[in-house]
Amino acid sequence: MENAAFFLYLAALARCDFKSKKIPAVLILTGALAGLGIRLAEVLSGQADLSRLLAAWPGLLPGLFMLLLVKPSRGGIGAGDGLCFLSFSLWQEAGFLFGLLFISLLVLAVTGLVLIGTGKGKKEMRLPLMPFVLLTAAGFFLWEMFAGASP
Repeated sequence: MENAAFFLYLAALARCDFKSKKIPAVLILTGALAGLGIRLAEVLSGQADLSRLLAAWPGLLPGLFMLLLVKPSRGGIGAGDGLCFLSFSLWQEAGFLFGLLFISLLVLAVTGLVLIGTGKGKKEMRLPLMPFVLLTAAGFFLWEMFAGASP
C-alpha cells in the first residue's frame, strides 16, 4: 500500500515535470506531508518504532547533493528535483534513494546520448528528471515483487 502511494506521488511529479519542466512546491509539500503521515501512523499504531522515522535522516543526502549542484549545473539540475528527493526521504530508506538517483541519472544520460546520436536532440536540450525517476522506481518495485528482494 505504501509503495502504491509513493508510486502515485512519483507519477504526479513526473507528469508535472514532463509537461512544464517545473514541479509545484505545493505538490512536493503535499507528498512530504503524506510520507510523514504514513511514518507517524506506523509509529502510533505500533507497526514501527520511532527509529524508523529517525532513519529518514540519511535519506536526505541525495536531495541535499542535488541542491548543491543546482547552481554549478546552470539549471541542468533544478531545485525542484532536489526538493523532491528531500521529500522522498520520508517515504523510502537511504539505500533505495541512492540507487534511485544513480540509476535514474544513468538512464537519463543514456537517453540523452541516444537522442543526440540519432539527431533528435541537441546538447543544450533539457530532459526532465522525474519521468526517469518514475521509470526507475517502477523497475525497482517490479524487481522486489518478482525477485522477492530489494535491488
